[in-house]
Amino acid sequence: MTIEILSIEDARDAWLNFQHDADLYAFQSYDWLYLWYQYVGRTKGLDAKICIVRCSGDIKAIFPFALQNYWGIRVLTWLGGVVTDYHAPLLSQGFNMDKGEFYRLWHEILKDPLLGSPDIIWFEKQPEFINHKKNPFVFLFKGSIYPFRTNAYHTILNGTWDEYFRAHRKSKHRSDSKRQLSKLSDRGILLFHHIEDTEDIERFIGHLMAQKEKRYKEIGAGNIFKEAPLRDFYKAVIPQLVRKRGAHFSALTIDDEPIALHFGLIDNKRFYYLMPTFNNNWRRYSPGRLLMEHLIEWCFDNSFEIFDFTIGNDDYKMTWADRELRLYQYTEALTLKGVIFKYYNQMIAQMKANKRLRAIISSIRSKL
Repeated sequence: MTIEILSIEDARDAWLNFQHDADLYAFQSYDWLYLWYQYVGRTKGLDAKICIVRCSGDIKAIFPFALQNYWGIRVLTWLGGVVTDYHAPLLSQGFNMDKGEFYRLWHEILKDPLLGSPDIIWFEKQPEFINHKKNPFVFLFKGSIYPFRTNAYHTILNGTWDEYFRAHRKSKHRSDSKRQLSKLSDRGILLFHHIEDTEDIERFIGHLMAQKEKRYKEIGAGNIFKEAPLRDFYKAVIPQLVRKRGAHFSALTIDDEPIALHFGLIDNKRFYYLMPTFNNNWRRYSPGRLLMEHLIEWCFDNSFEIFDFTIGNDDYKMTWADRELRLYQYTEALTLKGVIFKYYNQMIAQMKANKRLRAIISSIRSKL
C-alpha cells in the first residue's frame, strides 16, 4: 500500500480516471470540488491535500482533504465546505479493509509531512454508506464518532410515476396538485423548463439567487449568497456541470416569470434535489412542490433509480422518502491547540442547539 499526497491540480488526471468506476457521491466529483476550491476554498486559505491510496499501482481510494489554518490552529477537513452535503472518500469497487488495515493506513497518512501536521481532525456530514459500501471513516474509526445534527433522505424510484405518485401521496394531495396546476394555467402560459442554454442559465441563476436571498431573510436564516466567493462558485459550477450532464437546472414559469427554480446534481442514475426555491408571491399555488413533483416524474421518464432529497430533516422530505442516510461527525484533537479548538467549537454548537437563542437570532436576521 502506497500513499501519495498531491495538490488538487496534480491529482486531476488520476481523479478523473478513477471516478468513472469508483463508489462516490456526486459531491466528490473532481469538477464540483475543484470549482469549490478555486472560488471558495482558496479565498478562505485552505490548502487542498488530495491523498491517493494505491495497491500494486492501482488506485484503491482517494481522500479529498483540506488543511485550514484557524488562528494558528491547523484543522484537517474534507474539501467542499457547507455547500457539500456529503463529505466522503472515493473508493474502488474492490475496496475492502478491516479495522487493523485501515488504522495502519490512517496513521501513515497522518505521519506524512505533506499532510501538514494537523492539530485536529474535523470531519462533518460523513454518510454511513457510500452507495452500498460501508464508509470506512464511519465504521472503522473508534472514539469520537457521533451523529451529525441532521440526516439525509432519499426515495427509490420503482415502477411508473403514476404508480409511485399514488403510493406516496394521498388522493387529496394528488387532486390538490392537479387543481393548482389548473389555477396557474388560468393565470397565464405555464411552462416547465429544463435549462441548458448558456444565456438562459445566466438569466435564471440571477432569479435563483434573488429568490433564495429573499427566502433566507423571511425565515431568518444565514444568507450564503452574501459571500461573493459562494456566489461566484454557483455562477461557475451550474453552467459547467449542466454542460457536462453532471447537473440539472430547471424552472417553473408563468408568462416567462420564474415562480419556482431548482438546481441539483445528477450522477449514476441518482438525482440530487439540492437547491429548490420559489417566488413567495405565488406561494398559495405551491409552485415549489409542483416543480419537485415534475422533477420526480422527469426522473422516472429518464430511468433514474434514486431521488435524493439530501441533507435536512424537513417534514416534506420525510413524507416522500423511504430511505434514511445517517450522517456522522468525527473529531480528534492531535495537539493541545487541537483540544482548545475542539472545546471552543463544542461550546458554539451547544449555543446553536439552544432553540430559544436560535429564535432570537433568526428574528434579528429577518429584520436586517
